[in-house]
Amino acid sequence: MWERVMSMNFTLTLFRNDVIDVIKMSESTLERAKEAKKLIKEMESSAIKNCAGTHRERRRYLKNVLKEACLIFRDQPGLLAPRALNVFQMLATARDEVLWVRVSHDNFSLIRFKNESPYDVT
Repeated sequence: MWERVMSMNFTLTLFRNDVIDVIKMSESTLERAKEAKKLIKEMESSAIKNCAGTHRERRRYLKNVLKEACLIFRDQPGLLAPRALNVFQMLATARDEVLWVRVSHDNFSLIRFKNESPYDVT
C-alpha cells in the first residue's frame, strides 16, 4: 500500500482539507532503517517521474468521459435517473483530480522537471 501511495502522490487527503505529506511522514517514521530510507528515496523519485503524467492522462480521460456523458444525458434525459450513481462517481473522481492539482502544485513548483513543461501539471 505504501509503495502505491508514495509512487502516485506527494500528499494524501485524510478528510476535506486535512492532508499529510506522505514522503516526510514516512521518513520520520522509518528514519532508523537504512533499507526503508532507500525505499523512500526510490518511491520519491518514482513519484517525481510518474505522477504528473499519470494524473494528466487521468484528467484527459475524465474530460472525454464527462463530455460523452453530458451529450448522452442532454439527448436522453431519461437516462439520468438510472445512471445517477455513475454520474456522482465521475464527478467525485473529477473533483479529486482538481484537488490533486491544487494540493500538489506547490510540490511541483519546487521540482524542476527536465522533460516536462510546467503546463503539463495543470
